[in-house]
Amino acid sequence: MPGHERNNDRNDVSSYVRDIMTHGVVTAAVDATVAEVVAIMNNAGVGAAVIIEDDGSASGIFTERDLLLKIIDADFDIDKTPVRDVMTSQPQTIDADARLSTLWPRINEWGFRHIPVVAEGALVGMLSLRDVFRLRLWNMEIQLDQEIRSLQHLRSLLQLNTDERAKELLRINERLSELALTDDLTGLYNHRYLVRRLQEEVSRSQRTKTELSLLFVDIDRFKQVNDAYGHVAGDQVLRRFADILRNTVEGGSVLARIRRHDVVARYGGEEFALLLPITGTDAAMVVAERVRNTVATTPLRFDDGREIHVTVSIGVATLPLHGCSEEALLVAADEALYRAKSAGRNRVEQARDVSGK
Repeated sequence: MPGHERNNDRNDVSSYVRDIMTHGVVTAAVDATVAEVVAIMNNAGVGAAVIIEDDGSASGIFTERDLLLKIIDADFDIDKTPVRDVMTSQPQTIDADARLSTLWPRINEWGFRHIPVVAEGALVGMLSLRDVFRLRLWNMEIQLDQEIRSLQHLRSLLQLNTDERAKELLRINERLSELALTDDLTGLYNHRYLVRRLQEEVSRSQRTKTELSLLFVDIDRFKQVNDAYGHVAGDQVLRRFADILRNTVEGGSVLARIRRHDVVARYGGEEFALLLPITGTDAAMVVAERVRNTVATTPLRFDDGREIHVTVSIGVATLPLHGCSEEALLVAADEALYRAKSAGRNRVEQARDVSGK
């Protein structure tokens, strides 16, 4: 997808806005004519422009749809009408770090086709329905390629004799079981397995009246790593980070002992999750803080020997204090993570309990 970051591990709803948005924002002055703004949009090849006041603030958004609605008006003069008379005033904005799953209800409510994207208070891009459709089309192409490869392999398998076919089928089944559980890049459990285990552990916790904690761990400013070193180096950072996370949590330096029922997973992109059954908030906060400190003090080494230091932000949520269902626990941990990043990053934040505290 030209102009967009591809993220193989994210689907339509778990993608971040920054992963699929059109980077860069086309702007125009509020006193420009409609014809001038249309020319700017045509030159940039975009369907919308953010209209800026003299003080630099966003005054509105002008889209192709606004133009079409006015063209049918006989008194409309594209060369003389100021864009302020046509634009949508007080546009809604969304944060680049927001996840699409949390935005769908608001996007549907607003009914907008183009929404400006902000990061740290600055306009950084535009999210449009075209971006979302492009993501879905790309995911469909990936699935189609996988199906074609599977059919080609099945054709070659049918050409083998019975013994060879049985051995190959056994090998394929073992490999499929492995792929169904693990992330190909990091070797950690994957998003699908985490969701399945979360459902199981929530049911177990409700049945046994025990606590269950979920940690969302996000590498701070990971996009800057990709921009500075390239995506190949970014993948190396993710693998090294996964090793640190695996050794810290599963190796016993955080927990008093290795616990087979703990889950360390890659949730998607640069975000990871820790699922800690029979673990209350206080113990989960200790785990989160030690993970944060270990990452902050451990350099990550590229294949060429260079080193880089990264930090993480972590959101912690516990059942039943912060939610009583899988969805509620996910939302609570995600909101706590968002507050950790908004508060300056390289920190741990606990979710607000169900009473709002």
